[in-house]
Amino acid sequence: MRVLPTLSGLMLAGAATTAAQNNSFCTPKSGDVQVVQYTWALESLVQQYYASVPVNQTFLTSALNSSTSNYASNLPGISQQNRLGVRAAAQLGRRISNFTAPGCNFTFPTPNSSETFLTTAWAFESNVSAALIGLEGYTQAPEVSFLIARLAAQHAAHATYLATTQVADVFQSNNVTSLVPAYSPSYVLSNGTSPGQLGRFFRGCVSAPQPPCGNLTIGPLIATSGSNSSSTATSSSASGTGSTSSTATSTGSSRRRFW
Repeated sequence: MRVLPTLSGLMLAGAATTAAQNNSFCTPKSGDVQVVQYTWALESLVQQYYASVPVNQTFLTSALNSSTSNYASNLPGISQQNRLGVRAAAQLGRRISNFTAPGCNFTFPTPNSSETFLTTAWAFESNVSAALIGLEGYTQAPEVSFLIARLAAQHAAHATYLATTQVADVFQSNNVTSLVPAYSPSYVLSNGTSPGQLGRFFRGCVSAPQPPCGNLTIGPLIATSGSNSSSTATSSSASGTGSTSSTATSTGSSRRRFW
């Protein structure tokens, strides 16, 4: 007569074990440490760039479309959101054992004009958005993915605003064969002057995280993972396709803005 209670107990124990196993995928893992450190470094890069230049109405007067772009009111809001991005990455990091903020102190060339400052800000916002999109394939916990997606969208919004102040055609239709750019961490941290390569700013202050399911190859539309993959792709858009966050890669003159 005790068979049913015993079976019920076993079923409850099994359900509890399953729930515990499922919940184990919900909290940040040790493998997310490098992901969040890399996120923190990306956010700090952009935040420190804005902080490196004393921006005021006088400085911005000579910028392209200064009379219609409302730089003086928009840029402080963008800077504040970037500071919040650094804070968010640090707050998430405190939820993960062994997290320490990387010791990244960035140096930037002094812009010789407000126009140079704005085009460089556009490049940073665009490249960091693409770097965060690429980072999505490296996370292990939902709350880490959530923050990265949110930050990527935030930088894409900043980049799009800056793009609209600099060029007439933000969303070009010629030769578009890819979704928005996505850059792998190893590519972003490499040295070079192609779009998305930011290694000369980081100078080894942060390491590239490893994908949890084997090398991640980023294609023009989707990404594929597997241990047999020979390399991680940089971005299907690095060769120059129009998109929200790298809208000026189709011509040589504007391409230089995105390194």
